[in-house]
Amino acid sequence: MEYKSTLNMSKSGFPMRAGLPKREPEMLKHWEELDLYNELLKKNEGKPLFNLHDGEKQTSAVPLLLPPPGGHSAPPSVGEG
Repeated sequence: MEYKSTLNMSKSGFPMRAGLPKREPEMLKHWEELDLYNELLKKNEGKPLFNLHDGEKQTSAVPLLLPPPGGHSAPPSVGEG
């Protein structure tokens, strides 16, 4: 049985296999021909800068910190002291 015929997949112009190592040089050349980087700089000129935070918040809403040598990074409990 061909499972491919049983799946409800959307039709797309994208190739099924990425093949990025083969396709990346072509994409970079195309972007260079379009001068894409400089076009984006011109388009966004004068707009405020922003920082993109890539990642999820921690469950405690406190950024994950690496522990210092010989200690831990957890905040002190309410009853400590």
